[in-house]
Amino acid sequence: PESIPQAKYSWLGIYDVRGRMVANIGRDPASRKPLVLPELEDTSAPLTRALRNPLAVGVVDCGLISVQKQIYAMCRRAISDSRGVLPPRGVVVMLKLIGPEYIARVVKQTKLHFQLSAPENPDDQACPLCTSVIHSGIGNGRAHVQRNAEAYTFHWNLQDVLGNNISTLSMT
Repeated sequence: PESIPQAKYSWLGIYDVRGRMVANIGRDPASRKPLVLPELEDTSAPLTRALRNPLAVGVVDCGLISVQKQIYAMCRRAISDSRGVLPPRGVVVMLKLIGPEYIARVVKQTKLHFQLSAPENPDDQACPLCTSVIHSGIGNGRAHVQRNAEAYTFHWNLQDVLGNNISTLSMT
């Protein structure tokens, strides 16, 4: 648990080849208390099934997930021998909380205003103002730009690894 702040992740879980959670460790970055995410142990949940799906050796899969009304950046990779020759033994999943502290650091570094809010179209993939679909290493979603006399504001409907709209990122 003491190494988590240095590792820059909030939670780490290991799933075996059958998709069962073998181990996990996490710490809430704000409270410094252990981070427990029982939703990621429920083998019947669609999100857990997506996270523990087998990966080819050497493949890294990243995206966004929403757990306990929090958004996490997620990356996962197959567990194999150091040479990548043997079949995968399971999957390691790492999560980074995209919370207020993280957003404040990004704002300070970029000098841009970022805001995460409820998704603009939580149940509807249609977005009348959206002009493009963005595919990135951390997530997909529809986007649009609004303009007023003072600034442009970019709105991106963020989708999780299952394709659900989980939040809107606005940047001015």
